[in-house]
Order: sequence, then structure tokens, then C-alpha cells
Amino acid sequence: MKKFTFEQNDSTANHSIYLNLQANNDYPFSNIFLITKIHTPSEQSYTDTLQYAMTDEYGKLLGDGLTDTKTSKLLYKENYKFKENGVYTIEVEQAVRKADEIEGTPTLKGITSVGLTIEKQ
Repeated sequence: MKKFTFEQNDSTANHSIYLNLQANNDYPFSNIFLITKIHTPSEQSYTDTLQYAMTDEYGKLLGDGLTDTKTSKLLYKENYKFKENGVYTIEVEQAVRKADEIEGTPTLKGITSVGLTIEKQ
């Protein structure tokens, strides 16, 4: 699990929140499932389950980059308003599993970094 903690003091503007995933050709799946949680300053939590394509229909890794490592900027929230000023935490956890298995994959080969970008609209 990856945690991002930050202070947000603009409760009037809309924001776009992006997850930035860097992956290489060792990533064995065509998509990725993520469970995200936003924890507000008033200790409320909101959970989302997300799915993103990681490869095209031919198995070629999607994203930006000239080598076998690609960075994907994945939209998490659009027109999101931080309703309170204060410290927020966003947690990101992968929930990938093989099609024939019930248990999830404990670690993901090929995912080299996870980041977060918040852009004011």
C-alpha cells in the first residue's frame, strides 16, 4: 500500500486527481485493479475500486516513455472539491489476482513506482 499525505487549503476550487504508475515489460497483466481511500481532515473515509488498462490489445504497455518503462497518468477523480481545509491522506492498494485464483497477487512485478498528482482546474 502507498500513502500520500498532504495539506489542502483550497476548498472552493475543483481539482483533478491523477495516479501516476510507472511500469515496465515485466508487468504480466493487461490491466490493474486499485483500491483507493481518501481520508479527510474530519476523519471521514471514502473508498473507490478502480480498473485501468495497462496494455493495448496486442499486449504492448501503455503510457509515456521511450524505453520499455512507461508512465501512465490515470485519472482518479475529476472535478473533485476538497470540502474541508486541512490534512488529507490518499491510500492506494493494488487488488490484482490471476483469473483462476481467489487470492490476490501479493506483489506486482513490473510496477516500479506509484505517484499522485493534484491539478487545480
